[in-house]
Amino acid sequence: MGVILWIMTIVMVVLDLWVLRLLYRQGRQVWVWVYGVFAILTDIVARFVPLIGVVGRQAPMVVMACVCVLLLAGIIKVLLAVGIIADRLAGRGRHTLFRSAGVLALIATGVMAAGIITPMRGIRVERVELCFSNLPKGFEGARIGFFTDMHLGALTAPQKIVKQVVDSLNAEECMLVINGGDLVNIRNSELSDAHKESLRQIAAPVYSVMGNHDLGYYRRDTLEYSVAQSTADFKSAVDSLGWTRLDNRSVWIYSKGDSILLTGIEFERKQADLRHHRSVESVAIDSLMRAVPEGVFNIVASHIPQHWHTIRDTHAGDLTLSGHTHAMQCKIRIGEKEWSPAALLYDEWSGLYRHDNKILYISEGIGFAGIPIRLGTPPSIVIFTLRHCE
Repeated sequence: MGVILWIMTIVMVVLDLWVLRLLYRQGRQVWVWVYGVFAILTDIVARFVPLIGVVGRQAPMVVMACVCVLLLAGIIKVLLAVGIIADRLAGRGRHTLFRSAGVLALIATGVMAAGIITPMRGIRVERVELCFSNLPKGFEGARIGFFTDMHLGALTAPQKIVKQVVDSLNAEECMLVINGGDLVNIRNSELSDAHKESLRQIAAPVYSVMGNHDLGYYRRDTLEYSVAQSTADFKSAVDSLGWTRLDNRSVWIYSKGDSILLTGIEFERKQADLRHHRSVESVAIDSLMRAVPEGVFNIVASHIPQHWHTIRDTHAGDLTLSGHTHAMQCKIRIGEKEWSPAALLYDEWSGLYRHDNKILYISEGIGFAGIPIRLGTPPSIVIFTLRHCE
């Protein structure tokens, strides 16, 4: 991989030198400097990303800022280069395509700025009312809070966001709260003492499942600090919050003389390479669903939505709650229609899905995976109100 990156860098440097020479010969001195800056950012600074990553262990926002700068610089540079080369091919002296590329670069800058600023503005509370014919009457009107994919180490304003999540959940007076996994991004230390203190303030009982990021296998020090140990330490940290972990098990929830069963599916390390596949099978799911008594209303928490393909074919799993996809942190709305690049990877990627009498809801989550940008997908939590219907 290192050799490939160096080859790509050399190719890009050669291309940039050719573009700079062309600009210089055309007398565009200002654009020589403008393009030169973006060329340096993408061709040279990118080589230091691994070193920046080391700094990021202590200051994650340094990495996030560098990723944004490099991505934006790369977009602008490519647009300008395409415009310059296209004008060159169209004939000397024409600057129409170059100017168009400059306009597109400005638009790209605005879009990225919006994607960076939007998540800092706060949490959106989505309220969803769901009706089930088999919901016990004791749970009529019960509110369930759901939050997922916080990725604490990648949040641009972590303390502010965590506090808003806690305050929003408490304001809804939920019967219970479910966390859908990926509480941390890379390592357990992201769950700081300050974050723990805030998360302990959630008034309702909290039940949680693990996501792929919670296991710790994205770290680089897995030889010194094994994934198994990291996972165990993460579980201990969650226990210290007073939450109930649903590691492939079910618990009874009681209300007004009635009961429902809440089941959690633990993300397994062996599923890591399949996490973006359209279908992910698990022996644990089959045994968990078989253990749910017939006729009992059952809520399932599963970090990845692909498990629903198995759950919906069983007698259990009336309501499944998932996260993981983030809607690829980019969603386009046109009227009632929505689309995201996530649709290219997943059969179900955001919002509400029905199959016979069963429902899947996928939250787009709160934090980031990769770049700290959300376009059309503001960080959100979900408040479900359960209704009994005939």
